[in-house]
Amino acid sequence: MMMVLAFVCLASPALAVEPDEMLDNPILEERARLLTRNLRCLVCEGEVIDESNAPFARNVRTAVRQKITDGASDHDIITWLRSVYGERIFLHSSPRVHHLFLWLAPFLFIGGGFWWLTRGRRN
Repeated sequence: MMMVLAFVCLASPALAVEPDEMLDNPILEERARLLTRNLRCLVCEGEVIDESNAPFARNVRTAVRQKITDGASDHDIITWLRSVYGERIFLHSSPRVHHLFLWLAPFLFIGGGFWWLTRGRRN
């Protein structure tokens, strides 16, 4: 039984959220966790905000919880995060048109090269 308990404790993700950061209302705390679970620590290079011990991560977690207690909606918080930190703070950013170009560019260049080669051989 102790082995199972030890395995469960070691296998669970480590959260860096300090007890003094947590909200008293469990519903609001769960909402904060859902928001911060999808945020990247810009100092730790890809580590999730909830798992990071960096001061930057703590500041963002605290700011998100403060905005929740002030009555901001999830959309307002996401908009604020995007305006302050840019798209890079989100683990899964929304697709953009220039992302599509980056994925298609190699195929366009290869196709253009083949077209240029075949056009050049005809002349």
